[in-house]
Amino acid sequence: MIFPRTILFLGLLTLARGNPVEGNTAAICEFFHHVQAFQDDQWDESVILMKRLLGDMIIALLPYPEYADYKKTMQNYLDSGRTIVKTSPLKDKMDFCQGFNKAGETPFLRGSPAKKQALTRPLNDYQSNMIFNVFTELHKKIIKAADDMERLVQFPDNSSRDELFTLLAKYRSAGMGPMTEEITSRILAFKEQYKCV
Repeated sequence: MIFPRTILFLGLLTLARGNPVEGNTAAICEFFHHVQAFQDDQWDESVILMKRLLGDMIIALLPYPEYADYKKTMQNYLDSGRTIVKTSPLKDKMDFCQGFNKAGETPFLRGSPAKKQALTRPLNDYQSNMIFNVFTELHKKIIKAADDMERLVQFPDNSSRDELFTLLAKYRSAGMGPMTEEITSRILAFKEQYKCV
């Protein structure tokens, strides 16, 4: 994986030095290609973690008949998500991951601290996995790809840097945070501007 990427990087570097405009376009389009792959990976992993969360919550709710309706809502939602696979459209993956909160109201957790802990553990695990296994990895990959691209792109002066580069600078300085979940979509919104296929 590293070797082909290095060859591609060197090829783009040669092109950039030969014709700055073509080199800029090639490097930027290659960056978009990487970001698209990162987005696909992000949502694939998010779907897996959402299905795991639902399954874990269903198991955690089994001993508590007072939550039978909520458990059934979760089971129905999980069943509907079984059709969401790696080859599913991105919109379907996003809707599945973001839609559970709309599927049913979260019941008020009552009872002993041990019971509340048992019922909140799956959600805490899900949130940790999203932060450390999805968003942290996404952040690292985007910063690395942006660094690689910016080493190749030549601007006559700083005034030539457009909104894409402003967004990347803002993302780099802000670090992980609210922008991380939507950053790939915001970056890819610039794709047409550069006429990248």
